[in-house]
Amino acid sequence: MGVAMMVLCVRSFIAELAGQVGIMAISERTMVNLLGEIWEIVTGHQAAKASQLWSFDFSTVWPHEDLKKSKSEKIARWLEHRFS
Repeated sequence: MGVAMMVLCVRSFIAELAGQVGIMAISERTMVNLLGEIWEIVTGHQAAKASQLWSFDFSTVWPHEDLKKSKSEKIARWLEHRFS
């Protein structure tokens, strides 16, 4: 249950920051850098071990629709690069 809650919190955090890009409160580059850091964490060795241990899928951390709503070209390219 704790891991699921953590993933929901991170998902919500990403979605909220994506909205901040839309109103220019943070830069697209900052957001892409943050997405890259989160990607490294959820695809890393420790995440793989946790996924096996708790039968959990970290792919649910990505709020795809919220990221697309930002209408950021840099975020769109990042999504395409990672998920295509």
